[in-house]
Amino acid sequence: MDALSKHSSCFSSSFLRGSRATLECEFEEGADQVRVYLARPKTCSRMAEKLREYRPPHHKGIWPLTANILDPIRLSIVCSGTSQIVQVARWLMELQGELGLCVRQVKNRFVEEAAEHGYRDLKLYLTFCGEEGVRVIGEVQLQDAVLYRHYMQMHRLYKLQRAQSMQYYLHETSW
Repeated sequence: MDALSKHSSCFSSSFLRGSRATLECEFEEGADQVRVYLARPKTCSRMAEKLREYRPPHHKGIWPLTANILDPIRLSIVCSGTSQIVQVARWLMELQGELGLCVRQVKNRFVEEAAEHGYRDLKLYLTFCGEEGVRVIGEVQLQDAVLYRHYMQMHRLYKLQRAQSMQYYLHETSW
């Protein structure tokens, strides 16, 4: 949020009490709104599922398997077009070193071969190093507003496809 607040004319602290905020940011093309959504933390059962998925003989199945869980904490930043997505990514990259943030990996799913299930976004995997050596890894999804609307409609189907059973699906979506 600090990276965005440096480029916005208004910053709502109500985000800290809720799960979304709208910021008016200054882009190269002029001012525009950016929506920020804080997702629920990844559940323990979903992380266990990912560990099972990536165990050998999977090509990512090397020790420690937990290295494949890069998104226990997720934040989506929804922009109007790819130019804004690139600018926000740059703002986040410029913030490295400040506030204990470090960009560990960038995943560009606008490149066709990197797109999973046909979905497009740009992901930044960040570590936050806090007081007393506390470290947390999380994911920032930079998304296009039009694609985000489709993503929200299709995500339940994605969860259903992934579910081991209907009971598991209902438990995972009952929040």
